This record gives sequence, structure tokens and C-alpha cells, in this order.
Amino acid sequence: MKSAIAIVLLLFCTGCSTVKGAKLWVPTWFDMESVADRVFVDKEMSSFESAQVMTLVKASEERIVQYYGRATSSPKFFFCSTEECFKSFGGSTNRAQSFGDYATLFSPRGMSIPIICHERSHAELYSRIDSMRRIPQWFDEGLAVTVSSAPEHSEDHWQFLEASNIPRPTRDELYTYRSLKQWIDAVHRYGDGSNVERKAKGEPEIYPVYSAAGHELRLWFSKAGTSGLLAFIERMNNGENFESAYQAVSTIQIGTHQ
Repeated sequence: MKSAIAIVLLLFCTGCSTVKGAKLWVPTWFDMESVADRVFVDKEMSSFESAQVMTLVKASEERIVQYYGRATSSPKFFFCSTEECFKSFGGSTNRAQSFGDYATLFSPRGMSIPIICHERSHAELYSRIDSMRRIPQWFDEGLAVTVSSAPEHSEDHWQFLEASNIPRPTRDELYTYRSLKQWIDAVHRYGDGSNVERKAKGEPEIYPVYSAAGHELRLWFSKAGTSGLLAFIERMNNGENFESAYQAVSTIQIGTHQ
């Protein structure tokens, strides 16, 4: 009863995305309906779109198994068919909004396998690591980029950035993006977040920061594979510092996707 009262009081405050996200604890109060275990859609979504959502969620779960061996997290998925719905639950210009390993909210722009897999990877790593504060933001994002296989963050895009001499983080600079604030500052500085304006001008979209993280983690995972990723997580949970665990695993030729 007390938790329900707390949620109701929170819902009277509408100026914060975290507060708006509290609505996801009681989604059926706010025009969301369950279409499967842990999967919710807004009531305006068509049956065709709902069927598409289920296909995308299934594919994302299979991708998590491919990289992590098995899924240990069980986040809830919330899909909005309109931007108004997305913003009402705390979304903004992003395509998806995560709430730890509890839930992820998706805008209509986020209804794709790469976006769902990206957010799914965040939830899976969050559930496996004892303290995410010890994991640099660049690693978390780079791993999510690797799992997602999003074309806009791909190795082809990285090579395009290099060939076009577009400013992008060096490896040493990437390693300094430990906090969320440092990551967001870099995203703004290099222009990952300015693609709406760039697209309106007919210019190609660029993702220097996300692509840099993806470039680094793809190479790491190609050496480590699933076994190495799990070994890294175990090292971290045993108290080893990040740099030591990361370098130790990256030097082992374990093989890809074992």
C-alpha cells in the first residue's frame, strides 16, 4: 500500500523523466496493455505493429544469448506507437529510454532489432555486474553497440569517418569517458547528437563517439568471445580493477562467440 501511495504522489510531479518513468510501474493505469510476458504496448498500437514488436523482442533475446551465452536479466519492454506516448513516460529526443535492468521504453523510432538489442545489452550487463559504477561508460556503450550490430555504428561507418577525416576520439581519449556525463559531453562535442540538423541539411549522419566505442569493443570481443566476456565479468565481480580485467581478457585468443 505504501509503495502504491508513493507512486501516486510521484505521478503528480510531471517535470522529470525519472518521475514520468515511475508510471511504468503501473502501466495499465496509463493506457499500456500487456501483449506477452514482460512486453507492453500502448493501446493505440495496431495488431500488426504488436505482432512486429513480438518478432523484434524474440530476435533481441536470441542476440543476447549469442553474445552472453544466456540471458540472466528479465527487463520489461514498453513500446509506444506515438512520440506523445513516449514523452509522457519520460522519453525525449532519444529513441529509447532505459531504467536500469527493470525496463526499457521505446519510441516509434526505436522499434528495430539494433535499438532493442542495444538497450537489452545494457540491461544484461547491469544485471551481471555487482557494481556498474566500476564499469566505464565507454565499455558499456561499446559492448551494446557490438551486440546491436547497428549499421550507423558499424565498422563501415568507422572507416567512412577515417576516410573523410572527420574528428573522432582516439583510443586514449575514449578510455577517459568513464562517467555518463563524460560520455554525453563527448557525444555533444563530436556531433553524434546533431544528426537531425545534419539530415535536414542533406548532410551524411555521423556517429564518431559511438562508432569509436564499437570499433574498440568489436576488436576486443573478436579475441575474447563469449567465454572472455564472462571471464571479464567474473574478474570484475571478484574485485579486480577494470583496466586489469579488460587487458587480461583482451590478450587471450579465446575465439569469437564461444
